[in-house]
Amino acid sequence: RMDSPACPLLEEGNTCAIYSVRPKQCATWPFWKENLRRSAWEEIAKDCPGIGQGELVPRAEVERIARENEEWYGE
Repeated sequence: RMDSPACPLLEEGNTCAIYSVRPKQCATWPFWKENLRRSAWEEIAKDCPGIGQGELVPRAEVERIARENEEWYGE
């Protein structure tokens, strides 16, 4: 987790420099527990070009990913 809104590994055009080997926290972004409140989601959407793109993920799956991520990091 970072204190700044932009990932330091984003290259020009908002592409990930390490996408094929990205760590778990990147692979599960933005489905982190702290992002699942509507106000938080709307705030991170301002800086994350991928939010609102791609397939719609069912709520149960989002919650499962968030829970698994918290368990993985022991939080």
